[in-house]
Amino acid sequence: MLFSLSACTKENEPLPAQAVYDSLVEKLQFEELTALDVEQLGILLEVEGSMFDQAVAGLDASRYTPEAIIVINAKNKSDFDVILKSLNAYRDRLLDEYRDYRPSEMHKIVNAKVHAKGLQVVLIVSKDAAQAVAALKTIQK
Repeated sequence: MLFSLSACTKENEPLPAQAVYDSLVEKLQFEELTALDVEQLGILLEVEGSMFDQAVAGLDASRYTPEAIIVINAKNKSDFDVILKSLNAYRDRLLDEYRDYRPSEMHKIVNAKVHAKGLQVVLIVSKDAAQAVAALKTIQK
């Protein structure tokens, strides 16, 4: 009985954020991704970095494209809810920013969705949203 309980716990634990990020970088094409540290990510998302159990992020630091990968494992459900909300708000800010700046990049943001599984949230802003979703599903299966 103890073995079955521990097996369930392992199954519900999110994959390591770095492994998910690295796999996405390997499977998808991006113009340029510059790594953000936890403090920078917290500032970008307007949340406390202490909410992150694990966090890995990269974006186009030149801001020429909105392309990004953000993978965050929250510490608990309440932190997860805040992080999920902040990632959606970040996506909305990107829409506002690129609407006038680079309208040709809007499709990347419009098609990007925040994906949640367990306590892990992932935002992928890429050239091909369908390919990004398929890659993430393959990684998280």
